Amino acid sequence: MLISDDELLILNAVDLLQQNSFVGAAYVLSRWLPPAAVREVLPMLHKLAIAMVHRGLKLPGRSHYEIFHRPADNQRGAVQGEASATIH
Repeated sequence: MLISDDELLILNAVDLLQQNSFVGAAYVLSRWLPPAAVREVLPMLHKLAIAMVHRGLKLPGRSHYEIFHRPADNQRGAVQGEASATIH
């Protein structure tokens, strides 16, 4: 199972917020969202991150889920380069 670039950024931000790293989470989100959106989303994402921790859903850390990430350029190349077993 692979995760997309967007999913990786969200997981990174939630992981950082579970560690109360607002600056780190804001930086991660700023690579994807404009500054005004980061300011709006950060408090809501923090509430989600803390609620997850309270329910035993602590993320294991970046290195654990980054192994499931393949950069978008590689994903596109892999999909285009692989032949389907059903199409000859």
